[in-house]
Amino acid sequence: QDNNDGFWSFLAGISISGESGDADPDGDGLINKVEEQLGTNKKLADTDGDGLDDGTEFNRYTSDPLKTDTDEDGLSDGDEVNKYSTSPTKQDTDGDALNDYDEVITYKTDPNNRDTDGDGLSDYEEVINRKTDPLDPDKDKDGLVDGDEVKYKTDLNKPDTDGDGLLDGDEVNKYKTDPLKTDTDGGSVDDFTEVNRGTDPLNPDDDIVLDVAAGGKMVLEGVTFASGKADITPETAEILKKALNTMKAYPDMEVEIRGYTDNVGSRNLNMSLSQRRADSVRNWLIDGGIDPTRIIAKGFGPDNPIAPNNTPDGRKQNRRIEFVRIK
Repeated sequence: QDNNDGFWSFLAGISISGESGDADPDGDGLINKVEEQLGTNKKLADTDGDGLDDGTEFNRYTSDPLKTDTDEDGLSDGDEVNKYSTSPTKQDTDGDALNDYDEVITYKTDPNNRDTDGDGLSDYEEVINRKTDPLDPDKDKDGLVDGDEVKYKTDLNKPDTDGDGLLDGDEVNKYKTDPLKTDTDGGSVDDFTEVNRGTDPLNPDDDIVLDVAAGGKMVLEGVTFASGKADITPETAEILKKALNTMKAYPDMEVEIRGYTDNVGSRNLNMSLSQRRADSVRNWLIDGGIDPTRIIAKGFGPDNPIAPNNTPDGRKQNRRIEFVRIK
Protein backbone atom coordinates (compact mmCIF):
# COMPACT_ATOMS: atom_id res chain seq x y z
CA GLN A 1 0.00 0.00 0.00
CA ASP A 2 2.77 2.45 0.99
CA ASN A 3 4.79 1.61 -2.10
CA ASN A 4 1.78 2.32 -4.33
CA ASP A 5 1.25 5.70 -2.73
CA GLY A 6 4.84 6.62 -3.39
CA PHE A 7 4.56 5.56 -7.00
CA TRP A 8 1.53 7.74 -7.70
CA SER A 9 3.18 10.68 -6.01
CA PHE A 10 6.22 10.15 -8.21
CA LEU A 11 4.04 10.14 -11.34
CA ALA A 12 2.18 13.29 -10.29
CA GLY A 13 5.48 15.09 -9.82
CA ILE A 14 6.60 14.10 -13.25
CA SER A 15 3.31 15.26 -14.72
CA ILE A 16 3.44 18.68 -13.08
CA SER A 17 7.07 19.36 -13.68
CA GLY A 18 6.78 18.26 -17.21
CA GLU A 19 3.57 20.18 -18.10
CA SER A 20 3.78 21.39 -21.70
CA GLY A 21 4.41 25.07 -22.40
CA ASP A 22 1.69 24.89 -25.03
CA ALA A 23 -0.91 23.78 -22.52
CA ASP A 24 -3.65 26.10 -21.26
CA PRO A 25 -4.71 24.58 -17.96
CA ASP A 26 -6.86 27.57 -16.87
CA GLY A 27 -8.61 27.81 -20.26
CA ASP A 28 -8.05 31.54 -20.54
CA GLY A 29 -6.79 31.42 -24.11
CA LEU A 30 -3.13 31.88 -23.18
CA ILE A 31 -0.69 28.97 -23.28
CA ASN A 32 1.64 28.48 -20.34
CA LYS A 33 4.76 29.90 -21.94
CA VAL A 34 2.89 33.13 -22.81
CA GLU A 35 1.52 33.35 -19.28
CA GLU A 36 5.08 32.98 -17.97
CA GLN A 37 6.25 35.78 -20.22
CA LEU A 38 3.37 38.04 -19.11
CA GLY A 39 3.65 37.08 -15.48
CA THR A 40 0.03 35.96 -15.26
CA ASN A 41 -1.22 33.04 -13.25
CA LYS A 42 -1.44 30.03 -15.55
CA LYS A 43 -3.80 28.35 -13.14
CA LEU A 44 -6.16 31.31 -12.87
CA ALA A 45 -8.10 32.50 -15.93
CA ASP A 46 -8.51 36.07 -14.63
CA THR A 47 -5.29 36.97 -12.87
CA ASP A 48 -6.22 40.53 -11.93
CA GLY A 49 -9.85 39.70 -11.11
CA ASP A 50 -11.27 42.46 -13.27
CA GLY A 51 -13.94 40.34 -14.93
CA LEU A 52 -12.00 39.65 -18.13
CA ASP A 53 -9.94 36.50 -18.56
CA ASP A 54 -6.26 36.96 -19.32
CA GLY A 55 -6.48 35.74 -22.91
CA THR A 56 -9.32 38.13 -23.74
CA GLU A 57 -7.40 41.05 -22.24
CA PHE A 58 -4.17 40.26 -24.03
CA ASN A 59 -5.46 39.05 -27.38
CA ARG A 60 -8.63 41.07 -27.93
CA TYR A 61 -8.47 44.33 -26.00
CA THR A 62 -4.68 44.69 -25.51
CA SER A 63 -5.38 45.59 -21.91
CA ASP A 64 -3.05 44.55 -19.09
CA PRO A 65 -4.12 41.24 -17.53
CA LEU A 66 -2.17 42.19 -14.39
CA LYS A 67 -4.08 45.45 -13.82
CA THR A 68 -7.80 45.72 -13.05
CA ASP A 69 -7.90 49.21 -14.60
CA THR A 70 -5.45 49.38 -17.47
CA ASP A 71 -6.13 52.97 -18.52
CA GLU A 72 -6.51 54.17 -14.93
CA ASP A 73 -9.75 55.99 -15.64
CA GLY A 74 -11.48 54.70 -12.53
CA LEU A 75 -13.44 51.92 -14.26
CA SER A 76 -12.31 48.30 -14.19
CA ASP A 77 -11.44 46.74 -17.53
CA GLY A 78 -14.29 44.27 -17.08
CA ASP A 79 -16.84 47.03 -16.49
CA GLU A 80 -15.56 49.01 -19.45
CA VAL A 81 -15.98 46.04 -21.79
CA ASN A 82 -19.04 44.31 -20.38
CA LYS A 83 -21.05 47.11 -18.80
CA TYR A 84 -20.24 50.37 -20.59
CA SER A 85 -18.81 49.19 -23.96
CA THR A 86 -15.92 51.61 -23.52
CA SER A 87 -12.27 51.03 -24.27
CA PRO A 88 -10.24 49.64 -21.35
CA THR A 89 -7.10 51.18 -22.85
CA LYS A 90 -8.45 54.73 -23.35
CA GLN A 91 -9.41 57.00 -20.47
CA ASP A 92 -11.69 59.02 -22.73
CA THR A 93 -13.33 56.65 -25.20
CA ASP A 94 -15.38 59.25 -27.12
CA GLY A 95 -12.67 61.91 -27.06
CA ASP A 96 -14.83 64.63 -25.52
CA ALA A 97 -12.22 65.51 -22.85
CA LEU A 98 -14.23 63.90 -20.03
CA ASN A 99 -12.80 60.60 -18.84
CA ASP A 100 -15.03 57.55 -18.92
CA TYR A 101 -15.43 57.38 -15.15
CA ASP A 102 -16.66 60.98 -14.90
CA GLU A 103 -19.12 60.42 -17.74
CA VAL A 104 -20.54 57.21 -16.28
CA ILE A 105 -20.44 57.96 -12.57
CA THR A 106 -20.36 61.73 -12.09
CA TYR A 107 -22.36 63.19 -14.98
CA LYS A 108 -24.37 60.15 -16.19
CA THR A 109 -23.46 61.01 -19.76
CA ASP A 110 -22.73 58.53 -22.54
CA PRO A 111 -18.98 57.77 -22.63
CA ASN A 112 -19.35 56.64 -26.25
CA ASN A 113 -21.03 59.84 -27.46
CA ARG A 114 -19.29 63.22 -27.39
CA ASP A 115 -22.67 64.99 -27.30
CA THR A 116 -25.02 62.92 -25.17
CA ASP A 117 -28.11 65.12 -25.54
CA GLY A 118 -27.49 65.95 -29.21
CA ASP A 119 -27.69 69.71 -28.72
CA GLY A 120 -24.57 70.54 -30.69
CA LEU A 121 -22.30 71.02 -27.67
CA SER A 122 -19.88 68.38 -26.45
CA ASP A 123 -20.43 66.99 -22.97
CA TYR A 124 -17.19 68.65 -21.82
CA GLU A 125 -18.29 72.02 -23.19
CA GLU A 126 -21.58 71.76 -21.33
CA VAL A 127 -20.15 70.54 -18.03
CA ILE A 128 -16.97 72.57 -17.81
CA ASN A 129 -17.40 75.71 -19.91
CA ARG A 130 -21.13 76.44 -20.18
CA LYS A 131 -22.42 74.98 -16.90
CA THR A 132 -25.44 73.57 -18.74
CA ASP A 133 -26.97 70.13 -18.50
CA PRO A 134 -25.36 67.60 -20.89
CA LEU A 135 -28.49 65.44 -20.55
CA ASP A 136 -30.97 68.19 -21.52
CA PRO A 137 -30.67 69.80 -24.99
CA ASP A 138 -32.64 72.88 -23.93
CA LYS A 139 -31.78 73.71 -20.34
CA ASP A 140 -33.72 76.98 -20.09
CA LYS A 141 -36.74 75.62 -21.99
CA ASP A 142 -36.90 78.56 -24.40
CA GLY A 143 -37.29 76.49 -27.56
CA LEU A 144 -33.64 76.78 -28.62
CA VAL A 145 -31.24 73.89 -28.09
CA ASP A 146 -28.09 74.87 -26.25
CA GLY A 147 -25.93 74.65 -29.38
CA ASP A 148 -28.20 77.12 -31.18
CA GLU A 149 -28.08 79.45 -28.19
CA VAL A 150 -24.31 79.59 -28.58
CA LYS A 151 -24.82 80.27 -32.30
CA TYR A 152 -27.19 83.18 -31.64
CA LYS A 153 -25.20 84.38 -28.60
CA THR A 154 -28.23 84.09 -26.33
CA ASP A 155 -28.05 83.15 -22.65
CA LEU A 156 -28.21 79.36 -22.26
CA ASN A 157 -29.61 79.71 -18.76
CA LYS A 158 -32.16 82.43 -19.52
CA PRO A 159 -35.29 81.82 -21.63
CA ASP A 160 -35.69 85.49 -22.59
CA THR A 161 -32.22 86.93 -23.11
CA ASP A 162 -33.27 90.48 -24.01
CA GLY A 163 -36.10 90.59 -21.47
CA ASP A 164 -38.73 91.72 -23.98
CA GLY A 165 -41.31 89.14 -22.93
CA LEU A 166 -40.75 86.76 -25.86
CA LEU A 167 -38.91 83.44 -25.52
CA ASP A 168 -35.63 83.30 -27.42
CA GLY A 169 -36.90 80.29 -29.37
CA ASP A 170 -40.04 82.14 -30.47
CA GLU A 171 -38.00 85.17 -31.51
CA VAL A 172 -35.66 83.09 -33.67
CA ASN A 173 -38.02 80.47 -35.08
CA LYS A 174 -41.46 82.07 -35.06
CA TYR A 175 -41.11 85.83 -35.37
CA LYS A 176 -37.60 86.09 -36.91
CA THR A 177 -36.80 88.85 -34.45
CA ASP A 178 -33.47 89.42 -32.71
CA PRO A 179 -33.42 87.72 -29.30
CA LEU A 180 -30.71 90.14 -28.24
CA LYS A 181 -32.78 93.28 -28.94
CA THR A 182 -36.01 94.28 -27.23
CA ASP A 183 -37.00 96.32 -30.32
CA THR A 184 -35.71 94.52 -33.39
CA ASP A 185 -36.86 97.05 -35.98
CA GLY A 186 -35.81 100.05 -33.88
CA GLY A 187 -39.16 101.69 -34.44
CA SER A 188 -39.70 102.58 -30.75
CA VAL A 189 -42.10 99.75 -29.85
CA ASP A 190 -40.76 96.54 -28.28
CA ASP A 191 -41.12 93.18 -30.03
CA PHE A 192 -43.54 91.77 -27.45
CA THR A 193 -45.98 94.66 -27.87
CA GLU A 194 -45.81 94.49 -31.65
CA VAL A 195 -46.39 90.74 -31.75
CA ASN A 196 -49.32 90.93 -29.38
CA ARG A 197 -51.03 93.88 -31.02
CA GLY A 198 -50.54 92.51 -34.54
CA THR A 199 -47.99 94.89 -36.03
CA ASP A 200 -44.76 93.71 -37.65
CA PRO A 201 -41.76 93.69 -35.28
CA LEU A 202 -39.48 93.75 -38.33
CA ASN A 203 -41.01 96.91 -39.83
CA PRO A 204 -40.43 100.23 -38.04
CA ASP A 205 -43.05 101.96 -40.18
CA ASP A 206 -45.94 100.31 -38.36
CA ASP A 207 -44.71 101.01 -34.85
CA ILE A 208 -46.60 104.27 -34.55
CA VAL A 209 -50.34 103.94 -34.19
CA LEU A 210 -53.12 106.40 -33.44
CA ASP A 211 -53.73 106.96 -29.76
CA VAL A 212 -57.50 106.97 -29.68
CA ALA A 213 -59.33 106.04 -26.49
CA ALA A 214 -62.72 104.36 -26.60
CA GLY A 215 -65.26 106.98 -27.61
CA GLY A 216 -62.49 109.34 -28.70
CA LYS A 217 -61.94 110.85 -32.09
CA MET A 218 -59.04 112.21 -34.08
CA VAL A 219 -58.75 114.26 -37.22
CA LEU A 220 -56.55 112.44 -39.72
CA GLU A 221 -54.27 115.38 -40.42
CA GLY A 222 -52.97 115.38 -43.96
CA VAL A 223 -55.78 113.33 -45.44
CA THR A 224 -56.86 115.58 -48.31
CA PHE A 225 -58.75 115.26 -51.55
CA ALA A 226 -58.75 117.14 -54.84
CA SER A 227 -61.55 119.66 -55.17
CA GLY A 228 -64.86 117.87 -55.68
CA LYS A 229 -63.08 114.47 -55.68
CA ALA A 230 -63.08 111.45 -53.35
CA ASP A 231 -60.02 109.61 -54.70
CA ILE A 232 -57.27 108.53 -52.27
CA THR A 233 -54.03 110.22 -53.33
CA PRO A 234 -50.56 108.73 -52.62
CA GLU A 235 -50.03 111.45 -50.01
CA THR A 236 -53.32 110.57 -48.32
CA ALA A 237 -52.49 106.86 -48.39
CA GLU A 238 -49.26 107.52 -46.53
CA ILE A 239 -51.17 109.22 -43.73
CA LEU A 240 -53.81 106.51 -43.66
CA LYS A 241 -51.14 103.90 -42.87
CA LYS A 242 -51.29 105.00 -39.24
CA ALA A 243 -55.01 104.31 -39.16
CA LEU A 244 -54.41 100.92 -40.79
CA ASN A 245 -51.67 100.10 -38.26
CA THR A 246 -54.04 101.01 -35.46
CA MET A 247 -56.80 98.75 -36.75
CA LYS A 248 -54.32 95.88 -37.08
CA ALA A 249 -52.80 96.52 -33.68
CA TYR A 250 -56.16 96.42 -31.94
CA PRO A 251 -58.20 93.70 -33.62
CA ASP A 252 -61.26 94.33 -31.43
CA MET A 253 -61.43 98.01 -32.31
CA GLU A 254 -64.42 99.25 -34.32
CA VAL A 255 -64.42 102.74 -35.83
CA GLU A 256 -66.53 105.23 -37.63
CA ILE A 257 -64.94 107.19 -40.47
CA ARG A 258 -66.60 110.61 -40.67
CA GLY A 259 -66.30 112.79 -43.75
CA TYR A 260 -66.80 116.59 -43.68
CA THR A 261 -66.74 119.44 -46.20
CA ASP A 262 -66.69 123.20 -46.01
CA ASN A 263 -69.90 125.15 -46.70
CA VAL A 264 -69.08 126.08 -50.29
CA GLY A 265 -71.69 124.74 -52.72
CA SER A 266 -75.05 123.12 -52.14
CA ARG A 267 -75.70 121.11 -49.01
CA ASN A 268 -76.83 118.07 -51.02
CA LEU A 269 -73.63 118.00 -53.05
CA ASN A 270 -71.51 118.40 -49.92
CA MET A 271 -73.39 115.63 -48.11
CA SER A 272 -72.83 113.30 -51.08
CA LEU A 273 -69.17 114.30 -51.43
CA SER A 274 -68.45 113.80 -47.72
CA GLN A 275 -70.03 110.33 -47.83
CA ARG A 276 -67.99 109.34 -50.87
CA ARG A 277 -64.80 110.51 -49.18
CA ALA A 278 -65.63 108.59 -46.00
CA ASP A 279 -66.40 105.53 -48.14
CA SER A 280 -63.05 105.90 -49.95
CA VAL A 281 -61.18 105.84 -46.65
CA ARG A 282 -63.22 102.86 -45.44
CA ASN A 283 -62.57 100.94 -48.66
CA TRP A 284 -58.84 101.70 -48.49
CA LEU A 285 -58.69 100.23 -44.97
CA ILE A 286 -60.66 97.17 -46.07
CA ASP A 287 -58.26 96.69 -48.99
CA GLY A 288 -55.49 96.79 -46.38
CA GLY A 289 -56.94 93.72 -44.69
CA ILE A 290 -59.42 95.13 -42.16
CA ASP A 291 -62.73 93.31 -41.65
CA PRO A 292 -65.50 95.45 -43.21
CA THR A 293 -67.74 94.86 -40.19
CA ARG A 294 -65.33 96.87 -38.06
CA ILE A 295 -65.70 100.11 -40.06
CA ILE A 296 -68.66 102.43 -40.57
CA ALA A 297 -68.45 105.37 -42.99
CA LYS A 298 -70.65 108.45 -42.63
CA GLY A 299 -70.73 111.76 -44.45
CA PHE A 300 -71.76 114.88 -42.53
CA GLY A 301 -71.24 117.48 -45.25
CA PRO A 302 -70.70 120.99 -43.83
CA ASP A 303 -72.09 120.09 -40.39
CA ASN A 304 -70.03 120.44 -37.21
CA PRO A 305 -67.36 122.82 -38.53
CA ILE A 306 -64.20 123.08 -36.41
CA ALA A 307 -63.17 126.46 -37.85
CA PRO A 308 -64.90 129.47 -39.42
CA ASN A 309 -65.80 129.01 -43.09
CA ASN A 310 -65.13 132.65 -43.95
CA THR A 311 -61.38 132.18 -44.49
CA PRO A 312 -59.44 129.80 -46.81
CA ASP A 313 -57.61 128.30 -43.84
CA GLY A 314 -60.85 127.76 -41.92
CA ARG A 315 -62.51 126.06 -44.88
CA LYS A 316 -59.41 123.83 -45.29
CA GLN A 317 -59.68 122.71 -41.68
CA ASN A 318 -63.36 121.87 -42.13
CA ARG A 319 -62.63 119.65 -45.15
CA ARG A 320 -61.52 116.74 -43.01
CA ILE A 321 -61.75 113.04 -42.17
CA GLU A 322 -62.25 112.00 -38.57
CA PHE A 323 -61.29 108.64 -37.13
CA VAL A 324 -63.71 107.85 -34.29
CA ARG A 325 -63.34 104.81 -32.05
CA ILE A 326 -66.77 103.42 -31.22
CA LYS A 327 -65.57 100.18 -29.57
